[in-house]
Amino acid sequence: MKIQYDDLDKIFQLLLNELYKNNSCCEEINFHYDFYWSVPVGKRQDVYNRPELDMGSIEHDLERIHKCILNNEPLPAHFRWLGNVLIAIADSIEDDIAHD
Repeated sequence: MKIQYDDLDKIFQLLLNELYKNNSCCEEINFHYDFYWSVPVGKRQDVYNRPELDMGSIEHDLERIHKCILNNEPLPAHFRWLGNVLIAIADSIEDDIAHD
């Protein structure tokens, strides 16, 4: 399986544009939770064995992302932390829609 860099750019732009369009009244997203269950690195692909779960924190992930932005020092792990934040964004938006 593969994904083109251009496709990543397009999907991020599409999602961000939709977010701006539908939430023009605000410039931030309120998360509805901080803690979540996380599958440890290296265990996600082993679908034949049930992994022990770790606890993750959106606040902690955001701190790591902000540090990356400040220092301009991206690491491969920033994709993982961004992924956790993206899941929380989707959860918060879907929860808001369900309660409107």
